[in-house]
Amino acid sequence: MTDMSQPLIQVHRVPKNQLFRQVRGNSMLKKRDQEPESVVHWLVPELCYQYPISASVYQTLQLVPDIMTHIDAVLLLHDAKKSLRLSNKMKDSYMLEAFTASSAGLEKDYQRLEFLGDSVLKFITSTYAFVTLPISNEYELTESRMRMVSNKALFKSAIQLRLYEYICSQNLPRRFWRPPNYTCKDDSAEMTKSLTYHKLSDKTLADVVESTLGASYLSCLDDKKVDEALNEALYTTQRLLVPMQAVKQ
Repeated sequence: MTDMSQPLIQVHRVPKNQLFRQVRGNSMLKKRDQEPESVVHWLVPELCYQYPISASVYQTLQLVPDIMTHIDAVLLLHDAKKSLRLSNKMKDSYMLEAFTASSAGLEKDYQRLEFLGDSVLKFITSTYAFVTLPISNEYELTESRMRMVSNKALFKSAIQLRLYEYICSQNLPRRFWRPPNYTCKDDSAEMTKSLTYHKLSDKTLADVVESTLGASYLSCLDDKKVDEALNEALYTTQRLLVPMQAVKQ
C-alpha cells in the first residue's frame, strides 16, 4: 500500500446462494450462509478493483443457473412424455415432481407421488390377477402380483424405457455450473464427468415408474375427473411396460 491514511470501506458479504428454485426444508438462506450482525467486513480501497457492473445486476445473474436448469428440466420431461407416449392429460408440474430424485435437494421430489403410485399400481395389478386367475388362492394371487410390482420387475421396465435419461438427481453445482453444451478448456476430465453423468440406484429407477403412475392418476383427480383417473393410470401402466403378462395360470 502507498497510502496508509486512506479510509476503509465497510461492506456486506453477498450470500452464496440466491436460489430461484425452492430448496428442501427452507426457502430462506441456510444458517451457515448467515452471518451474525456483530461481524463487520472492511476493505482497503487501494487493494480493491471496481467492476463495471452493479450489485443488482450481479445478484440477478446469480439466478441464471437456476432458471436455465429449470427450463432444461421442463424440456426434458416433454421429451420423456413424447418418448414414452404418455397422455397429454398428465400435468407438467406433477411429471417434473415424479422425475425429481431426493438427491436433487429441491422442495418436491418423487417420494409422495411414488407412495400414491405404489397404491394405485397394487390396485390395478391385484384386480388384474384376480380376474385372470379365477381359481387361484390368496397365496397364488399375492405371488402373481409381486411378480408384476417388484422393484426388480419395475427396474427392468425403467431400463428398457431409458428413464434414467430424464431423471433429475443432482443438486445444482453452482460453483462449477456450465451452460448446456458449453465446455471450458480448463475443465478436468473428472469435473466434466461429474457435470454430465449421475448415478442412480436400481430402486430409484423402480420408484420413478411408480411416481409417474401416481402423477398420471393425480392429474385427473385435480380436474375432478374421477372416472377417468383409473383409466389414465391403466394406460400409463401399459406405457411404462409394467409386466402384466407375468401373470400365469
